[in-house]
Amino acid sequence: METEKPDAEPQRETAHTDEKGGESQPHEAAPLSVAEPAHSEAEERDAEEVKDETDREQDEAIDELAENTKLIAQQTKWEKMQAQWVRNQFWASLALGLLTLYVLYYQATTMSDQLASMQSSSNQTQEMIGAMQKQANASVDTANATKSFAEQQKGLVESAGKQANASVTQANASLGQVEIAKQSLGAAQSSARAAEQSVQVTKDALRMGERPSIGITGISMVEFVAGKRGYAKLAYVNTGRTPARHATVLSTMVITPVAEAEANFKFSNNIIGITSRSSVAVNATRFAHAFTDQPLSANEIKEVEDEKKWAFVYSLVEYDNGRGDNYFTQYCGRYIPALKVFGECPIFNDSN
Repeated sequence: METEKPDAEPQRETAHTDEKGGESQPHEAAPLSVAEPAHSEAEERDAEEVKDETDREQDEAIDELAENTKLIAQQTKWEKMQAQWVRNQFWASLALGLLTLYVLYYQATTMSDQLASMQSSSNQTQEMIGAMQKQANASVDTANATKSFAEQQKGLVESAGKQANASVTQANASLGQVEIAKQSLGAAQSSARAAEQSVQVTKDALRMGERPSIGITGISMVEFVAGKRGYAKLAYVNTGRTPARHATVLSTMVITPVAEAEANFKFSNNIIGITSRSSVAVNATRFAHAFTDQPLSANEIKEVEDEKKWAFVYSLVEYDNGRGDNYFTQYCGRYIPALKVFGECPIFNDSN
């Protein structure tokens, strides 16, 4: 039959672990200071400076390209307006010249008809004929001058057209240079992102390498007799590269029926047992002690030996590296009386 539990729950015992595994009076172990790896901080600063310099150079290059593109666009717009004005002047001059030619041609034709009429009629004097001839010659000279001016205007328009075409060609070349510069900037940005990713990988590698790592290396049943509390001893060691700071160890032993074993796995959320806290140096071994909350009865021991009940030992180690990174190690083992060893539980065996 089950041992009747007392009405008042006994006061929970707390003790610190020592190097030999014995219990001592409760006390707080002074945390060990951990020197920061100098080389990781220097590499992080260098990486940050490289990233800042790359970003500044990219911003300056983008501003310069934007200003050059704006100036090219303004110059091209002005040259197009100038070419259009020259074209308008040419067409206006050409229209005026054609109109003048038409008027002069009409005048010359009229005067020629009048001259012929005067010569045939013999009523006009020779002086009038001479004056009319001079006027006709003057009209021809004016027409020739107008033609020459029109040809000059045409040459100016053709020259302006060539200049405009050259400006367009230059603008297209400038736009091509801008596109090439954009592609160069894109390549530089890709390189900067790759460098940033490389810095992050380096940081992660340093953080993963320069850290403490505590693991359970052994467990044994020290006392499992009627009339006394069950007692198991666990050994754990720091196999990392830095000391484990503020290492807190909580351990307990629970006797539970097999049918209720899965439900009783939840006990880890409200663990009751001996608590200790200290710093664990690199390659240093510490011990934890797990007890049942009540003395064992002969019936309980027999039920465990007959595998009607299971005896579990659960231990939780929580620690940090002194730089804000927190870690944990969980262990859960089931006692096998026939072999006097512990087998691992299907859950609550984990670490980060």
